[in-house]
Amino acid sequence: MTIKDLLKKGIQSENEAKRFYNNLSSKVINEKVKKRLIRFYQDEDRHEKSLRKIYFKLFKEDYESIDNFKENPEFTESTKELGKDIKSVDIVKIAIQSEINAIKFYTKMLNEIVDGRDKRVLNSIIKMEKGHQDILKREYDVLKKSDYWANPTMENFGDLRI
Repeated sequence: MTIKDLLKKGIQSENEAKRFYNNLSSKVINEKVKKRLIRFYQDEDRHEKSLRKIYFKLFKEDYESIDNFKENPEFTESTKELGKDIKSVDIVKIAIQSEINAIKFYTKMLNEIVDGRDKRVLNSIIKMEKGHQDILKREYDVLKKSDYWANPTMENFGDLRI
């Protein structure tokens, strides 16, 4: 896969992550959790913009969406279920896995980028994705240890202590 393809895939993935977090934020009740998810959305938006800048710098053209982009299965499957009684713990697991996948992807991309400034941008994105992963792991631990198992629906996701 070329660096151009990697950048396109990264931009598309960030856009998909934005949709995922935006969709989740519209479903939760608790305002603190809603704000956290909106902040994740904003972070993913910044990541997308950074990747678009690198893309333009390298190829002197604006990014155009990929027609045959294969969507992240964690996002697409979970998004289909959001209207149902999806379990809180499942939402958090999906989000954790997406952050892990993003870290792996950007680490691979980092090895393909030559420019020092672009490497710093990617390292910053990786660091932020790791921060998201850490937050989500703590929230997952709260879910596992609490009595959310008795009624682990979307409504209880809004009760997470963060």
